[in-house]
Amino acid sequence: MIKTNIASNIPTNFMINHIIVETNVTYRAFPCEELNVSNYITKYLEQNNLEELILTYDLMPFPIKVQTIERTFIDKIFAICDYHEMGNYN
Repeated sequence: MIKTNIASNIPTNFMINHIIVETNVTYRAFPCEELNVSNYITKYLEQNNLEELILTYDLMPFPIKVQTIERTFIDKIFAICDYHEMGNYN
């Protein structure tokens, strides 16, 4: 955990005073597929026919390779098995 002292106008009971940075050693995902990445702002602009803002601010979705949902599901099953073997049910 990395603590920060960022000044904010937001009352402290609405926001935590730190950010969590997660790191991971990764390997090439297999099988993988290509999906488009977008964001809530772009989706809002598309729904309201404001495509010119998407182009102006370069908010177009872009493709990225990701691990398939089937592989992710299997990884989670193995994680559950690991927790079971360790007796970790919390």
